Amino acid sequence: MVTGVVVTNLATGITRSAVDVATVHFKHHSDEEIDKLVADGHVLNYAGAFTLLDEGHVERIDGTLDSVLGLPKELTKKLINEVLE
Repeated sequence: MVTGVVVTNLATGITRSAVDVATVHFKHHSDEEIDKLVADGHVLNYAGAFTLLDEGHVERIDGTLDSVLGLPKELTKKLINEVLE
């Protein structure tokens, strides 16, 4: 996941931006496991096929969960503080 964040202080016009990268590493699944997951239909509810909270599918996440979900909170807070200084 690559997320770009741009924060602008409308009173001063100061803008700061940054890019955050997070990677989800999924565990290996056999063809039989994949067929079962597809047949269950659960994976059709998510764009990436799994919710990150599903047990047993995610090996590790490089980065933060909030970044994977769409908005890196700490980076956003940092940029907000920078435009307020």
